[in-house]
Amino acid sequence: MISIKLLEIKLNFTPQEMVEKILDLCKLNNCVELARVRLAVFRDSENSTGYTIEAVGITDQNMQWNEEGFVIDMYPYARKACDVFANLKTANYLPYVMADIYAKENDLDEVLVLNSYNNICDASKTNIFCIKDKTIFTPAMDQGCVNGVMRRFVIEENQRVHQA
Repeated sequence: MISIKLLEIKLNFTPQEMVEKILDLCKLNNCVELARVRLAVFRDSENSTGYTIEAVGITDQNMQWNEEGFVIDMYPYARKACDVFANLKTANYLPYVMADIYAKENDLDEVLVLNSYNNICDASKTNIFCIKDKTIFTPAMDQGCVNGVMRRFVIEENQRVHQA
């Protein structure tokens, strides 16, 4: 909802209505138990609100820890801005698309995306987390990382576990 407010998009549905539409799509796609859901909200040519919902089932295998690790590199051809829009997941994600192409061309599992200060802010298709001495580190919001659902979930779960 933060993105919607920042982009001044007027919704023609309530959050509860959207949850119901998402659940209906998950039922239709047989992925109610475990799914990756992507909601894209946009303005059409008449400045009205439109949206698309994607719901794809996830297997338990997708949720397993990767014991072998990843082969990664830095993406050398673009730097991400650290402006007010940097934390939003928008349709303008060309640096991520190009970074992913670079990864495939170089037989890499992932490519790190740097910000305009040459600090790591994101990866082409994943969030960045580092665990050291039972502490989880991730780039700060002012570094331009995308404030995605998984990032927020990991941070909130980490805080919940440490408060218990």
